[in-house]
Formats: sequence, structure tokens, C-alpha cells
Amino acid sequence: LLRHAKVDFEDVRIKYEEWPAMKEKFSLKQVPVLECCGKQYPQTDAIMHMLSLKHGYLPLDPEKMYKVTFLTGTVKDLFEGFVKFYYSKLPEEKKKKMEEEYFDKTIPVIFGIIEKRLLENSSKEYLVGTQYTMADFFLLGAAKWLIVSPDQGKKYEKALTAAPTLMAYLKTCLLYTSPSPRDQRGSRMPSSA
Repeated sequence: LLRHAKVDFEDVRIKYEEWPAMKEKFSLKQVPVLECCGKQYPQTDAIMHMLSLKHGYLPLDPEKMYKVTFLTGTVKDLFEGFVKFYYSKLPEEKKKKMEEEYFDKTIPVIFGIIEKRLLENSSKEYLVGTQYTMADFFLLGAAKWLIVSPDQGKKYEKALTAAPTLMAYLKTCLLYTSPSPRDQRGSRMPSSA
């Protein structure tokens, strides 16, 4: 979002081994945190809402704002389903069953919802309206971590074949966005903030 808005910022990454010593500096003892003008702003959703409003990525029209918020919540469902099995400490057999259910049932429903919203939009280049919104950045951030991941990407691609408009949207957006410093493989995926 900040890159797209052409805002100068420093993207500070904390190394895993440095985190225990730095954790106490943050009010919620977690990241991400936006630091601006001597203040700390924690919580991803709150940061995204503030920056989206500040830089024109959150529509003020109530119906468009609803659509943006609906889609960001849907993208969060995508992440939450993934986290349940991927980071679970359950036995492998149980994790495998959760993973199968996620890819066979959850993902097609979520991609179908996003596909429907995209088809209903006046422009197939954006999720809501005729310019990027917070919803686009949430989805592109999810695509960065989930869809192009080397170990999971093919499973998402299979589900995307049933959502051709969404697949075209992602390919177009991912092709024309600046690379994220997180990406070591050199793809053109943006990070969400």
C-alpha cells in the first residue's frame, strides 16, 4: 500500500534471534507495528485501515466501504483456515485431514465469493470500484504468502481454475506491482503494506 501510494518509509525486519530482546519495546509484544511521528501503531487491520483512509484506498461511500470490509474479512478467512492446519501441533494425520478439507471445501468457497464480487464490480481490474482499495492489498498480500508459496501454491492454483476472473485479476496485479523485499525468488508480488 505504501509503495503504491509512493510514500517513503523504512521497512524494518527483525531477525528471529533478535526478537526476544526487542519484544518488550512493543505495546502488544508483537509485530507488525507502524512507527510514525514518535508513535507506535500495532495491529495489522488497524494499520491497514488508517493507511488506507490516509492515502485514499478506503472509500467513504458506505456501500463501497462495506464491500471493501467484506472482502478483507473474506481474505482473513483464507488465512485463518490455512493457519489452523499449517501451524497446528496436532498429529500429522489430523493436520493432513484439516489441510484436505481446507483445499477441497474452504478454498473453493472463498475463491467463489471473491470471483462473484469481482464479476459484479464495474471493473475487473479492481475488487471494488475503479481503483485499488484496501481489499486489493489484503488479497495481494495473501497471494504473496499463500498462493505463490513453493509448498502450497499448486494446491491454490487448482482451486483458481474454477475462478477464471480471479485468476486473471491476480496474474495482472502480480505482474504489474513492484517486488516485495520479502520475496527472495524475484517474483513481482507486493507485500500488503
